[in-house]
Amino acid sequence: MVGEGGLRAQLEKLIELASLGDFVRLVGTQSDLKGYYTAADLFLLPSMGEGISIAVAEAMAMGLPIVTARAGALPEQLGEMPGVETNPSQLAGVLVDHVLDATVDAKLYADELHRLVQDPELRAHFGATGRRNVETTFEWRTTLLGMFEEIKKAKVPDYRKARSMPNPAAHFALQNVLLENHSVRRRALSF
Repeated sequence: MVGEGGLRAQLEKLIELASLGDFVRLVGTQSDLKGYYTAADLFLLPSMGEGISIAVAEAMAMGLPIVTARAGALPEQLGEMPGVETNPSQLAGVLVDHVLDATVDAKLYADELHRLVQDPELRAHFGATGRRNVETTFEWRTTLLGMFEEIKKAKVPDYRKARSMPNPAAHFALQNVLLENHSVRRRALSF
């Protein structure tokens, strides 16, 4: 288990009581996760609420099938769009409808993990779909262009009343990206 939290001591006791020390390791916060992702067969992120999860995106990029909660932006990240009937072949993993009760939720997550452990073809399908979703969704130019579109919708502040101006380096970098995008679009239109 990678990460830190206030329940670590309690979790360590539970691992000891269940004699799972040979199977479960708490490695704490790690800065280089590639080795962990490479060694994994699947990725579990039980969550009460989440925006776009970097950890889930990293696991998907490594081709891991995901088991996580149907919470926050996780369904969209795995390929389930709100208000649109989802084609199961477009999902990158399993979304668990948890009830925020550990005695119920633990079994729900365990059942999905067990199902994936028993089905290597489904794991491979979810992993390949996740990798494809990350490649198409998290391409940096597309992400920045989306951010710029959102910025255009924002109200321009009155700089006479602003207490601080944008960071000059960040402003310069954004201008360069916009210029690059403009150049790419002009070349595309000239064909």
